[in-house]
Amino acid sequence: MLEARRNSGPRAAPAAGAPALLRVAWLAAAAAVAHACTPDDMGGPPEIEVVSAEDQGTIQAGPLVNGRDGGYSALFQGRSVWLFGDTIISVENRYGVMWDHNSWSWTAALDATDGITGLAEPLDEAGAPAEFFPQTAEERAYNLAHFEERTEEPLGGRMAVWPGAIVVDEERGRALVFYFEIRARPGAFAFEAIGSSLAVWTDFDAGPVRGELGADPDHPTLLFVAGRDPLFGSAALVDGGMLYAYSSQGDGERKPVRIARAPL
Repeated sequence: MLEARRNSGPRAAPAAGAPALLRVAWLAAAAAVAHACTPDDMGGPPEIEVVSAEDQGTIQAGPLVNGRDGGYSALFQGRSVWLFGDTIISVENRYGVMWDHNSWSWTAALDATDGITGLAEPLDEAGAPAEFFPQTAEERAYNLAHFEERTEEPLGGRMAVWPGAIVVDEERGRALVFYFEIRARPGAFAFEAIGSSLAVWTDFDAGPVRGELGADPDHPTLLFVAGRDPLFGSAALVDGGMLYAYSSQGDGERKPVRIARAPL
């Protein structure tokens, strides 16, 4: 748990008529934000004073989870929501495998001074931890042939959806959840990003909706396509009616950060 104070300097006003799609806006937005953040315009960077920091310990998984990646979190509809990537489970899920390509937990206990505890893990119809993002027909067919039935090469290959940043749009009663579509082969770190996008979550129990956004006809839910666009969603925030999204990609230790914005 980190407590901090932030003393903001003057802010540049959002550009009028900003495009609704981040995919269209990112180049102009990156230039605009770079200009807006110059010391001459803002009177220097905002001052941040760390008041205190306290280690809250490991976030505990439920008894059906043997391991998982990730851990994006947000407060949504009165619950602390946690999103994870690859999740190894101890029982077979609805697809008959002991592996979720993503999973999630939540708790209504919002006082973290004694640790983050009491996480509930929604279950699927087989009684296993449920995946958060619904699989598309294409992903389902690929995983059935390669990962589950193993009738097509590469045996054990899969298409996964890993969560990214989650932000809450209070005015419209929704959360916007970034995600990355991944194609993986057997072996350590043998995966590649196909693209990234965002899902809209309004009904807590029904889960997120992955709309068809038209950026790639072969992967219709994507908004950003690898090899063409920065894959936004590594981090995101809402400020002044604008959604800001960040991308961090590159080889080795060189991972330049890009930022895009669009009106909520």
